Amino acid sequence: MIRFKLVARSCKRACWAWAAALIWASTAGAASPAAQDLRAELLRMKDADQAVRELPLTTEGEERVLSAVDAVHTTRLKAIVAVHGWPTVAQVGHDGVDAAWLLAQHADKDPAFQRSVAEAMEPLVAPGQVKASNYAYLWDRTHEPQRYGTQGRCVDKGRWEARAVEAPEKLEQRRAQMGLTPMADYQAMVSKHCEQFGR
Repeated sequence: MIRFKLVARSCKRACWAWAAALIWASTAGAASPAAQDLRAELLRMKDADQAVRELPLTTEGEERVLSAVDAVHTTRLKAIVAVHGWPTVAQVGHDGVDAAWLLAQHADKDPAFQRSVAEAMEPLVAPGQVKASNYAYLWDRTHEPQRYGTQGRCVDKGRWEARAVEAPEKLEQRRAQMGLTPMADYQAMVSKHCEQFGR
């Protein structure tokens, strides 16, 4: 709580309102929930994650709020995984699984945790307990070179470029296996983001 107060001093009033809402969303239901309670908590955390990312993120205060929210969510997600293992469709439904994955994707300050999540997700792909594409995105986020070509950067306004990819001659095959679109289509889609936001 103290960290959020310090962050908020350098943030706009709207940013402070977001921080207060996010503190509640991230701490509600902290005692070992049953599956439905766990799903509800993950969905609240996902909503908070997306809400803070709707801020302009053009000031230092807003960036610090984002970092603080991600830190709170990472800590809580680690606690959930320690008790329940990685959430599955059987436990929390498809939306709960997607929410947990999104939170792990944004746990960039803890790459070791992200990698452990990718390892936990891998055997759950084949039985359909996690989404294959989610696993692919997280695997790429935690490995260099990447395997599925999901991670990259805007190298120019309107042009996105993937980071180095292992065995690029087999990239399309691997993407298809994970339910990902062909690389050319994906690059065109993400390049539009570069054109709109420049990052």
